[in-house]
Order: sequence, then C-alpha cells, then structure tokens
Amino acid sequence: MSGLEGRLGSLSVSEIAGILSRRRSVGRTTIGFLLRDERAGVRELGLRYLDHVRTLERERARLMRLLAAERELLFDGALVVAGVDEVGMAPLAGPVVAAAVVLPLDWLPDGLDDSKRLDPATRERLDREIRRAASAVGVGVVSERVIDRVNIYQASLHAMRLALRRLGIAIDLALLDGRPPRTFPVPHRAVVGGDRRVRSIAAASIVAKVARDGLLKEADRHWPEYGFARHKGYMTPAHVEALRSHGLCPFHRLSFPRVWEEADAMGPLYRDLAGRLEGAVSDADLEAVAFDFDARRAELHASEERLFARLLEARRETVAETGAGA
Repeated sequence: MSGLEGRLGSLSVSEIAGILSRRRSVGRTTIGFLLRDERAGVRELGLRYLDHVRTLERERARLMRLLAAERELLFDGALVVAGVDEVGMAPLAGPVVAAAVVLPLDWLPDGLDDSKRLDPATRERLDREIRRAASAVGVGVVSERVIDRVNIYQASLHAMRLALRRLGIAIDLALLDGRPPRTFPVPHRAVVGGDRRVRSIAAASIVAKVARDGLLKEADRHWPEYGFARHKGYMTPAHVEALRSHGLCPFHRLSFPRVWEEADAMGPLYRDLAGRLEGAVSDADLEAVAFDFDARRAELHASEERLFARLLEARRETVAETGAGA
C-alpha cells in the first residue's frame, strides 16, 4: 500500500485530487482504493480516473491493431515496407498529393490514425514525429493541370509512384490504401480503409495531408479571395460562393465539370445547347439537339462536353419516363 492509499481517510477530497493531479499516471490499484472509499466525492474521483485509464487502454489496443494488421499483410522476406496514401481526390482545386513512409519496426506514436479523423494540430505534431522516426519519407505532388490532362485517378497513381521514387531507398512491399490498381511498379497489397486500419498507411495519410494543406495555404496567398487555406479546395458553401463571385482561377481543376457549373463559366455554345435541351419534350426534339451537339463537340471545352453529355442522358430518361417521346 502506497503512502496515499494509507492516508486516504485523513485527507480531504480536494487534497486527494491535488495529489493525484501531480502524478504522471494513476494505476488501477489506487483507483480501487478510491472506489471503495465511503465518501461520494472520492468515489467520483475514482470513476473519473477509471474512465481515463479505460480510454488509454482502448487507444493502446487500437494502436496495436494498426500494427497487427500491418504484420498480417507482410509476406516472407518483406523487410522494407512502405505505407502509401494520397489526399486530394475530391477537391475542385489544387494538386493531388501522395506520401510513402517506411517506419521502424514496432514504432507506434500516440494518436496515430487516419488523417481525416485528426484535428490540424494533432496532424502536424504526428507529421513531425513521423518524419523524425521514419527510415524514409517520400512525397509526390501532381498539379491540377496534370489532373486535367490525365484524369484524377491516373494522377493519384502517378503521385503514389512519385512518392515511392522519392523515398530514396529500395522497398520490398508497398501497402496501399483503397482498392488495388490494375498496374503498379512494385510489389504491393491494397487495403480498403487502410488509412484507419494499417499503421504505415495511417502515417502516410498524415504526411500527405499536412503536405497538401501547406500547398493550399500557399495558394491562398496568391488567390486570397477563394479561401483555399480554409476549405483546402473542397466544395464547401464558402468555396462555391467564391466561384460564383470571382469565377475560375488557375488553381482550379478545369476537367471537373462541377467547377464550371458553379462558376457559371459556360460559353455561349454550351448555353445555347443547354437552353434547347431544357425545352426538349419529345424524341425528335432530343435528337435534333443531340445532332447539333455531336457536330460541334470540338468547339466545347472538355468539361462543357462532359457536363452536357450528362445532361442529355438525364433529359432522355426524363422524356422516356413521362412518355412524351412517343
């Protein structure tokens, strides 16, 4: 029995609370004494510390599951393993960024988790800890212009390949978040939800997120009217309002039709075709609009073409459902 447990009866609730607050940790033995005390205030202290201990135990168990899941994915001879993840698939603006991280065996920092489940301060703390502890870290950035040229899926794969090349070391296995790509340059295993289930993928998600957020903060200095530092290019109400007020800027992904739609940036040909499509009530009307659309596709921006094709298909379904096309 420690000094505190032996003196519980002679100490007030506030004195006990003060002593416990100065301890780095309170163990279950001490908590047991608190819970058996006759005073309700002391028992309340015991319950509070018991809840804290259980929270710590659950968190430690979660971290150990991250590590165990990673071990289960390894094959014989895989000694150098990189977790890989990307961020920035959905935003309307900015690059897609991927990170690859090689961690020391059994290393587990407090709070490691999917970057989306962490607040900015925790992400930045963990990013620093990961970079200090990691055997290697690589970051791949693919710009919005490349995204426009090759599409977002191919851009994300390119960012992951860049991140792996920038590790500067050879690896035996890459652990990827999501579904397996059709082709990939190194031996790999993919895990759906890997950023919250596998240790090194979670670490990669944090490094990629912090790196991309930094780029969006820099973009905010060039185009402050859009608020990139706040919404990071995602389609928030504030970003939509900025698009409607200021139109497109060079940082936007022009291959995303929603960007054009929200910015009301469509050209006169698109507006003419869309107006005629809106008034189409029969199959004959639809085919006339579709004929002109096919004839003048080359005059439309790729995003205008993609969006109009979607509208045309939806209008055909509407006319068919109402029976107006007959």
